[in-house]
Amino acid sequence: MKRIIPLMILIIAGCTNTSGPDGTDKGKAKIAENDVPGNLGQLSPEDRKLAEAQRYCANNDDQKLGSMGVPIKLTIKGEPVFICCAGCKKAVEKDPDATLKKVADLKKKSMDND
Repeated sequence: MKRIIPLMILIIAGCTNTSGPDGTDKGKAKIAENDVPGNLGQLSPEDRKLAEAQRYCANNDDQKLGSMGVPIKLTIKGEPVFICCAGCKKAVEKDPDATLKKVADLKKKSMDND
């Protein structure tokens, strides 16, 4: 007799909002925030400086770089761009000019907040 073993398939489509019904998830946010320095620390010193200047994902500007693991560096039109996860790659590559403008805006916003 053959046994059938259930198989689960996980599809990662990009960033997801894991907040509760009231829109907050302070416990997970606190854990993720604590992971940011360690995850950014796994980048080269040059890339870390660039990621810290950008601060947020080029696709999802609610997602702080390093809060979902080590940020992923892409090169778009010769410029470094960081995303929070592999699920954001297609979106930022779809419209390179919009992505580069968004990254410039994120860096400006980051400088204004310092």
